[in-house]
Amino acid sequence: MMGNTTIQTMVSLLSNYQQLVVKQLGKYEMVGEYLTGDVDVNVRLLCQMRTIIFLLKTAHLFKDVRHVDLAESLYAISEENYFKDGIWLQQKKMDQEANLYSYAFVILAQSYLYKITKNPLYAMALAETYSLIEPRFTVSYLFKPLSAHACLEQNSAMHLFEALTFAYYQADAIYMKDAIKQLEILIASNFWQKDKNVLAEKITLQNAVLSYEAGHWFEWVSLLWKVEQAKGRAFINKDILYASAIKYVTLTDTELVLNEMDSVFQPLDLEQIRIWPSLEYLRAKTLIEHRLPIIVLDHFMAAFFDNKGLPKEYLSDKPVEKVKSTTGYHIAESFVDIFSIGVVD
Repeated sequence: MMGNTTIQTMVSLLSNYQQLVVKQLGKYEMVGEYLTGDVDVNVRLLCQMRTIIFLLKTAHLFKDVRHVDLAESLYAISEENYFKDGIWLQQKKMDQEANLYSYAFVILAQSYLYKITKNPLYAMALAETYSLIEPRFTVSYLFKPLSAHACLEQNSAMHLFEALTFAYYQADAIYMKDAIKQLEILIASNFWQKDKNVLAEKITLQNAVLSYEAGHWFEWVSLLWKVEQAKGRAFINKDILYASAIKYVTLTDTELVLNEMDSVFQPLDLEQIRIWPSLEYLRAKTLIEHRLPIIVLDHFMAAFFDNKGLPKEYLSDKPVEKVKSTTGYHIAESFVDIFSIGVVD
C-alpha cells in the first residue's frame, strides 16, 4: 500500500507539471525558460526540445494522444523559429548556431517523434540534423565546455550518446552505428578513470581531472542500462560504474545528492543541492537494484516539491516562484523509467 501511495504521488507530480506546460503552450504556442511566466523573445531551443520529450513521455504514461499532438505542434513551431538557413539556432532571435548540447536534444526529440508517430518526415529531419554534427566528431567539438573555461567537458557528449543510442535502437537510425562507436571510444579514452572506475566531468587539455559530477555518473548508469535493454553492448560496465558512484558520492542523511566534486571527490558546494542529480540517483538506484526505494523517493518528493506539487530547482528554494521548463525532462525520464520496474522495496 505504501508503494502504491508513492507511485500515485509521482504520477500526480507529473500531472501538475504537465498542466503548466499545456497552459503555457495554450497561451504562447511555445514554452519559456520558466513555465510560470511569460515567454522571452530569446528563449532557448533547448526549452522547446526538452518539452517535446516531456510531452511524449507523459502522453505515453497517461495514454493521452492530445499531448502527442501538442508535441508535434511545438516541434513545427520550433522548426519555424529556430531552423534557419540549414542550421538550428541556439536562441529564437539570435543568429548563433546551436551548440552540441542543444543539437543532442533536437536529435532526441526528433527520434521520439518518429518512434511514436512513425511519420517519415521526422526520420528525414533526424537524418538532416545528424548530418550537421557527424562531420564535426573531434575532441574540441564533442567536449567543448559549456562555460568559458579552457578544459574538456563530457556533458554534451553524454547527451549526444543518449540521443544517438535512442535514435539507433528506438527510431531505426541504423546509419548512426559507426558514430556511436567512435563517440564511445573518444569518451572512454578521455574521461574514463581506470583506477577509480568513474567518468571525470571536466579535465584539463593535458587530461588531468578537474572535477566529477555524481549526477552524471548515475545518468550514465541509466543510459548504459537502456543500451543493454535494447540488446546492445554497453561500452562501460553499468554495474561497475554504479558501485563506484555509490562509493565516491556524498549523500545527505536522506540520500540527496551533492553533485559537483573536485578531483579527490570532495563536494564543491554543500549548500546548493539541485533536483536533477537526485532524480538521476533515484532512477539508477531503481534500475540497478531492481526495486523501488520507497522511503528515499518519499523523502525526495517531500524535499523538492512544494505543497502545490511544484518542483524546486534547488533545495533552498522556498517558496516555489519559478518552474524551469527544462526540468520536466529530468522528472519524466526518472519517474517513467522508475515506473517500468514496479517492484516495491
